[in-house]
Amino acid sequence: MGLSGNQAKAQAESMRTFAMNAGIAPAKMAQEFAAAGPKIAQYGSEAGKVFKGLALQSKKLGIEMSDLLSITQQFDTFEGAA
Repeated sequence: MGLSGNQAKAQAESMRTFAMNAGIAPAKMAQEFAAAGPKIAQYGSEAGKVFKGLALQSKKLGIEMSDLLSITQQFDTFEGAA
């Protein structure tokens, strides 16, 4: 995702803190981030921010992150959005 070692460490700590504040188990958040990594890597250094937004929506909607990502991928093209 284009992060240095120190940036990756800070990102991991940020994710852990975010997960705890959002009421999501940090281990589950880490697992979902790893699974979503290839799909959100396109956002580069903003991938963590994008993932956090998706995590909140996933929790609010009561659906798994993988299901939410599958839904959002349908809108990646004009044909899919139509």
